[in-house]
Amino acid sequence: MSTLTKAFSYSVGKKLIMGLTGFFLITFLIEHVIGNFLMFGGPEPFNAYAEFMGHTWFIRIAEVILFLGFIIHIYDGLSISLQNSKARPVGYAVKAGSKNSNWFSRNMKWTGTILLVFLILHLVSFFMTARFGLDIGMGIDMSMFPYDTISYTSDGITEHSLWHKAAAQFSVEWYSAIYVLAMVVVAFHLLHGFQSAFQTLGIKHPKYAGMIEKAGLGFAILAPAALASVPIYFVILKHSGELATFFIGSFGF
Repeated sequence: MSTLTKAFSYSVGKKLIMGLTGFFLITFLIEHVIGNFLMFGGPEPFNAYAEFMGHTWFIRIAEVILFLGFIIHIYDGLSISLQNSKARPVGYAVKAGSKNSNWFSRNMKWTGTILLVFLILHLVSFFMTARFGLDIGMGIDMSMFPYDTISYTSDGITEHSLWHKAAAQFSVEWYSAIYVLAMVVVAFHLLHGFQSAFQTLGIKHPKYAGMIEKAGLGFAILAPAALASVPIYFVILKHSGELATFFIGSFGF
């Protein structure tokens, strides 16, 4: 058995790989925050960003690596969870769990599973359109942001505006509600995962433990909140006329 195979087979090796892939996914999350924030600037900056992401060869390679990172992270997470369940009797696990770990660490498998379901929904909603042209409408009303009628020209090729597609998707209340709730779960997952990655890789020195914990808490709150702000903005934008009428009628503004 090779060293790499042993690393995948044993719990310690799997935790190391979990930490490494976790760091990789954190960088993806940061990039996603930056990209989503371009939505606030209107179609031009976001479409330029989408074009760069979709037509740059090393980004395509990074997408494959990212996909593999997700698969490995999910597989190792479920594998470690199953190993831990088999290694300890139920009664012992309950008693020890409440004493030696917090709620976030004990429920990583559940928050991870919820995020996997959301990730599939998110890929169906956006990635299939951006990469393969499969516009799966999911019952979305496009009247406010008519994606099919808005296009722009890039290098002589007429393409649909992905900003309008995303804006239409985020203006739907039920979808935005799911997205915001998913970001809450992301925060829960990061509250343990961020610090755990440092500890697993041996980076969490006692001298810097407090700083890492504060950075982890800040990132776990700010990154999901930043992502959640985008759908909230478009739902408010959709109902801005109704809200203005309400405030004028109620308070005489």
